[in-house]
Amino acid sequence: VSFSCRGQVYGIPVQDAREISFFANIDTTFQSGKIEGALQLRGQTIPVLCSARLLGCPQEELKPTEDTRILVMQTSNMLFGLLVDKVHQILVVADDIIMRIPGGHLPHLMGVCDTPAYSNIMLLDVIALINSQAATINAMTRMGNGGSKQELRTATAARHIITEHCYLVFAIGKHYAIELKDVQEIIDCGDFMPTANGSGLVHGIINLRGRVVPVIGLRQFFGCPDPVQSSAAGKLIIGRANGNLVALLVDEIVTIYKQEQYHITPSLRPELQAKKDTLDRLIEFINQEGLKEHVLVVNVTNILRNHLQIEDCEEQPLSGETGGGQIPAEQQ
Repeated sequence: VSFSCRGQVYGIPVQDAREISFFANIDTTFQSGKIEGALQLRGQTIPVLCSARLLGCPQEELKPTEDTRILVMQTSNMLFGLLVDKVHQILVVADDIIMRIPGGHLPHLMGVCDTPAYSNIMLLDVIALINSQAATINAMTRMGNGGSKQELRTATAARHIITEHCYLVFAIGKHYAIELKDVQEIIDCGDFMPTANGSGLVHGIINLRGRVVPVIGLRQFFGCPDPVQSSAAGKLIIGRANGNLVALLVDEIVTIYKQEQYHITPSLRPELQAKKDTLDRLIEFINQEGLKEHVLVVNVTNILRNHLQIEDCEEQPLSGETGGGQIPAEQQ
C-alpha cells in the first residue's frame, strides 16, 4: 500500500493494513510524542501515530488536508492507526526490483524500489517502525477495549478488509481478472518445468518451496489466439482455493483494481461454454486510456475442482502469515 509523507512515497506490506479511515474525530486525550491521539472505530479504541514523527521528519504543526488519511494497521498483537498525508494505491512490487539497504542501521526500511507510477519508494518494516511505541500502543488498546481478546480476534479476522473487492487484472491477449483474495503470489516463469500431456490442460509443474503445483496456460485454456510476436516469458499467478494451489500462466500483470460491484456473466461465446463455470462473473474496468471494459473474472475454485479434479483439502495458512510469498510480502 503506497502513501505519501512529507513529499516522500512509502510502501507497507498489504497484510499489515486493515483499512483506510478519514482523518476525523481523533481523541487527543493521550496525545504525546509520536502519538496523535486515539480513533474510535466500531467500538474499538485505536491509538493513532504520526508517520512523519516516526520517520524522523522535521517537527512541524499537524495541518490535515482533504487527502489526509489514517491507515489502520494490524500487526502481531497490535492494532493502531498511522496518520499519512495521502494514500495512493496498492502496487505489486517484484522481489527482484527491491534494492536492499546495506547494514543494520535502518531496521525500519526493507528496501527501495522504482515502479512505473513512482520513483524511489521506501518500503517499510512496520514492526520495526513502531517498535519504540509498542508498549504505549498495547497499554492504550487494553485500556480502551478492556483487554478483550474477542475484540482482538475480531480485528484480526477483518485485517484484509483493505483488499476486499480488489482484483488482479492481467492480460492474455485481452484483459481478464482474478480476485485478489485468491492470489497467493506472483512469480516469474524461470522454474516452470514443461510436461507432456495429451489433454493439453496442464502445461507443466513448478516446485514452489517444496510443493508441486500444476501450471495452466490461461491463453490456451480459454482459447485466446497466440500472440503475433513472442514477447516476455510471462508471469505465473499462484492461485489459491480450499488449501490447493494452481499456477496460472499469463502474458503480463496489468494492475490491481478495486471494484465493489460485479455482474453475473450474461453469456459467453460458444468456444467458452465448456469453461463457463470458471468465468461466472465480470467487472467493469477502466483501462489506461480511460475506457470502460467488461472484464471476465477467473474462478480459481472451479478451475481446481472441476477441471483439475483436485479435491478440497485442509486450508493452509497464507504465505504472508508465515513469512513467505510475494504478494503478501512485497505488495506495497
